[in-house]
Amino acid sequence: MLTATQMNAMTVEDLVKLNRQIVAVVKEKQRMNNRTATFDFMPGDAVNYTTKYGSKVNAKVLQVKRTKVVVEVGQGGRYLVPASMLRKGA
Repeated sequence: MLTATQMNAMTVEDLVKLNRQIVAVVKEKQRMNNRTATFDFMPGDAVNYTTKYGSKVNAKVLQVKRTKVVVEVGQGGRYLVPASMLRKGA
């Protein structure tokens, strides 16, 4: 773990390289979390998720893709949602 003092001693170029490495690791972890989360869902399952505005949405799984799930909300509204955002049950 780098301390603030160690980071302050680094050049801007070194900090940019470090940032790129960190972003790559975070994206890979998110991708793997989404991939493994898709195993929990089957078409027809009742699910729910929370939007970025904090409201809870009940939906039904229509299709499971590699890392995302197509859900139907209400009367025909379809959305592509990351599997890691979904929870079983309505």
